[in-house]
Amino acid sequence: MSCIFGVASAEAAANRVEHQQNLNLTGGTCGNYLDRLIPNSTQDYTLRFTVEFAGNTQQARVYYTIDGSTPTGGFGIATGSTAVLTGAYSCTFFDLSQGQNVDVVTATIPVEPGGTVVKYVVSAWNTVGTPIEIFGNSGTCATCTACMNTLCADLFQYTVLTATPTLTATATATRTRTATGTATATATLTPSLTRTPTGTATATRTATVTSTPSRTVTATVTRTPTITFTPSSTPTRTPTFTPTITTTPTETPTPGPTAPPAVNAPFFSLTPCRLIDTRKPDGPFAGPPLQAGATRSFTAAGQCNIPLTARAISINVTITLPSVAGFLTIFPTGSDRPLTSTLNYSANQTRANNAVSLLGPAGDFAAYCGQASGTAHLIVDVNGYFE
Repeated sequence: MSCIFGVASAEAAANRVEHQQNLNLTGGTCGNYLDRLIPNSTQDYTLRFTVEFAGNTQQARVYYTIDGSTPTGGFGIATGSTAVLTGAYSCTFFDLSQGQNVDVVTATIPVEPGGTVVKYVVSAWNTVGTPIEIFGNSGTCATCTACMNTLCADLFQYTVLTATPTLTATATATRTRTATGTATATATLTPSLTRTPTGTATATRTATVTSTPSRTVTATVTRTPTITFTPSSTPTRTPTFTPTITTTPTETPTPGPTAPPAVNAPFFSLTPCRLIDTRKPDGPFAGPPLQAGATRSFTAAGQCNIPLTARAISINVTITLPSVAGFLTIFPTGSDRPLTSTLNYSANQTRANNAVSLLGPAGDFAAYCGQASGTAHLIVDVNGYFE
């Protein structure tokens, strides 16, 4: 297709900016328009678009949003909730149909959480002369209609899939040695005097000492002096002493691992995901901000790929824009609030800290705002869980 430039010369504007949301080749060996059609929550999104012709432009941008709104901005400056990526002029190929070299621009939208709706538009312009930003898919050729703002640009979008959590195997070798120190000393004195027609007197003294420290030793000493009086012409006195010592050593080792506590449960890593941001409009994981002296509960299970079987979560906690100085305490819902804080902060300060929080029976946790008055905003990002 032969083109002429109706808006500006070839040195001032792109003849055409073209992007396709598919796996087709851009041209030559410059790669596909997309590396993947739909990314999951662990994958980025690499895209390419063509700019006719090589050398016509030196600046390329991708304007995108992740809140469902339409991207807005111009000449690399974003407005509203739009973010901007600078494209790299990564390749050039020769277009036989037009007899011209074509630039290929590459850009990568970063990893986003599962369920995020990403919308984007592309553009390119020349910094020489009067800059004219041309948005895809349009141009200045005779058969093209030039789009020079985000409102008329071709809008592309995709919804991020939720990735299956990756199990991280943790090998734990535990050797438990149990030492029980129990000393029991029992002294039993039983004097018994028995008079019978044969004149027999019996005295019995029994002492028993038992010591059990993992190894059980039982020593029993029995002294039984017996004096027998026999009325006869020749009195006979017969003392009998019988000592008995019994030693029974017993060793009971306890090898092998024992059942781990909750904090040593298997850990499953997650792509960092924003669980709570009270700066957003009111919602279960958004506003309003935390109130001074109040506790607010959040259910983590079922969010950010956290399963219902999770027992604890690994999080990064941030407090921002607090009215006055205070502290934050994170603890399982339904449990008594501990005396220690998760985070301390000053007025109007932004502070962050890493933490591992056990979850309540419903997979939830509570956040207590320890302030004398006012409010504070809470942000929580989760990066893994224990099961």
